[in-house]
Order: sequence, then structure tokens, then C-alpha cells
Amino acid sequence: MFKKQLRKIKFLRELSRFIYRSGIKGKIRQPFIKILLESQLLQELNCHDLVRKSQHYYQYGPVEHISVSNAYYLQDMPSHLQEELQAQEYTIPSPYIFELNNIYLVGKYAIGLTPQGEFIRETSFPYYIDNIAFHTADSLSLRVLTSYYVSPASQELPIACSLINSWNNNYFHWIVDTLTKLEGVRYYENKTGLKVPLIIPTHPTKWQIESLRYLGYKQEDLILWNSQKTLVRKLIVPSFRKQYKTEGIYNGYDSPQACLWVAQKIKQYVWENCNSSNDVHPYIYISRHKAVGRQILNEAELNTCLQKYNFRRYTLEDLTLADQINLFSQAKFIIAPHGAGLTNMIFSTNAKVIEICGVTPPNLVFANLGKSLGFQYGCLTNPDNFQFRKEDGNIQVDLERLTSMMNMFI
Repeated sequence: MFKKQLRKIKFLRELSRFIYRSGIKGKIRQPFIKILLESQLLQELNCHDLVRKSQHYYQYGPVEHISVSNAYYLQDMPSHLQEELQAQEYTIPSPYIFELNNIYLVGKYAIGLTPQGEFIRETSFPYYIDNIAFHTADSLSLRVLTSYYVSPASQELPIACSLINSWNNNYFHWIVDTLTKLEGVRYYENKTGLKVPLIIPTHPTKWQIESLRYLGYKQEDLILWNSQKTLVRKLIVPSFRKQYKTEGIYNGYDSPQACLWVAQKIKQYVWENCNSSNDVHPYIYISRHKAVGRQILNEAELNTCLQKYNFRRYTLEDLTLADQINLFSQAKFIIAPHGAGLTNMIFSTNAKVIEICGVTPPNLVFANLGKSLGFQYGCLTNPDNFQFRKEDGNIQVDLERLTSMMNMFI
């Protein structure tokens, strides 16, 4: 309860966000983890390793071959970003669902370790950097390893699937990295006839509980994680629905089929069971004036500009999850600053999307997501913004640049 109150203090929220973005914990651990990996005292098992080693797994979907078109951008965007936003082709491997016996879940984020002490990557979060030692250090703390080797298991579960990782309090990662795994869980249940309880965070957000309910999970299907070392007799582990490079490093593309599976199931539930708001509009601007970081400094002028194009302003913090889903399902043109709310584009069909950024986008996850869904996507950078807080700094939108980009879509 005290932690929740602290999160409401803006300075502390921004400080926490800065520490998280800096990756300082992983940097401190990296030398120790590197020694453990090089000496093979610690080994990591990724999806490819599990396919080679596991005796019980299902391959439940085809390889996805994706072609994406060029994004829209203005010519002064840095050349390396222009290159990344070009048309390209990529492949997402077939998804797997693994049944692993006698796995220990340890620590705050329920990291999975085998009886031999091997770290199961698919119980954490996907590769995001071309440095295995740092990536593993960002996943595994020395406290978790100590707990694994020193502490006995305090409880035992016959069967479960963990939905916990250090990213999933972020709406994007919860929807795209976590809920997409449930297609595999459903496949496993249909194949085996076994019911698989889901392990979820100790203090789940309202939208986490609601999204699981929309996917057919009831309270009795969920286990609140208590951070105690737990032996799971059958741990059901779905693979991440991502693209991996040939050496096994994730480079940023999510499975559009997996996202559409989640979107279809959730929309169907919302349309059949929820009384959503009728305040919807095909042209929407998403405001971040209640969010931490990336607020629009000249939002009044921006609203005036967008009203000329028949856009309507929405603040997602004022909407229920069902209302957000209903809003985006009927949206045809979406404009928003970079932020997790753009994840809701998966509920849209044939949409146009303009993502507003500062000097450069913090990352290209929404560009990749929008293009993979077949949307027209534009990345609007604003070069005159202060660069010190590139990730989360507030943004002064150049309205001439915005109208120039909007005209590209017409």
C-alpha cells in the first residue's frame, strides 16, 4: 500500500523510470554473470535449446513470412532510422509450447531454473540487445541465484504457466510479449486435456485482470506469485512470439498473427459482454497529459490544428479497458505520442498511424507493430526538442511538420 502511494509522487515515478531505463542493475551484475557463463557454472536455455533438449513440446503454428512497406517520415530524419523504416521482409519462426518437468521458479519475477541450474530464457523476457552476458544479467540477480542454490522450495505446484517478468507492468509488454503466449497455452490444454493455472504478479493491475478475463480466465484460474522458491512439477512454457536473428538475438519484430489472435479474442468478449462507451470517432488523437514523460508542451495549439482535420482528443487514463478497445476498434486514423497506449492499435483494422516523437523515437516497437499489421505508419520527429531526456522528455510539436506528414497520408 505504501509503495502504491509513493508511485503517485511524480518525482519518484520519474526517478524510478530513469533508473529502469539506465539498466544500472544489469551493468553492475554483468561482470559476475559473464564469469559464470564463461565458466559454464551458469547456462542459458533459449527456445532453440529447448527444442533440442525437451522431450515434450508442441509446434502449433506455421512460420510467418512478413513483408512490410515503407514508413512515412520527413527527410531530415537521421539516415540510420530512415534505413530501419524502409520496406523489408522478415520471418517469425514457428511457435512452440514446452512441458518441462521439475522446474524451480525463483525470485520476484519467477525466473525458471532447471534442476541442473540452467536458466530458462522463455520464463523471463525476450532478447533485446546483442550481448548475452548483459541480457542475462538484466534478467537474473545474484540474489535469485543464491536463493536457488541455498533455499529449499517452500511450495510445490503440480502444473502451471508463469506470466511474470520484469517488463509486464508495462501495457505494451503485457499485451504483446505476455498475452500472446496464451495461444500456446490454449493449444496445450486442447491437446492434453489438462487445465493450466496461470501465475500472475502479486499485485496485478486492473487492466491485467480485465484482459485475462476477456480471454476467458476466471479468478480460480490464477495464482498470485509470492516470490517464494517454488517447484513446479509440470511448467508449461510458451515460446516468445518474436523474430530472432540467426544467432538467437531478438531484433524487434512481433508476430502479427499472435497479436491478432489476442485482439480477436478480446474484442469478441468486449462486444458480447461489456457496455462500452459510445463516444467513439474514426479520427483520434491520444493525449499523454496525465502520463509521466512525453507530454505535448503545445497541446492546446496541437488540438486546434487537429480539429481542422476532424480529430477528437482522448485521454486513455479516463477510459476503461473495454472503452479503449472499442475506441481503437473503430479508429481509422490514430495520432499519438510514443507510449504504451499505441499498443491498442492491434484492435484496429486498416488504420493510419502517426507516432509523435522528440528528436528521435525512443525505439521502433510501434513502427514495427504498425507496419507488420499492414497499417500506413508515420514517425514524426521534432528535431528542435531538448535531447537530454530523449526517452521520456516532453515534446514541442512542430505543427508544420505534422501537417506535412498528414498530407502524405491523403
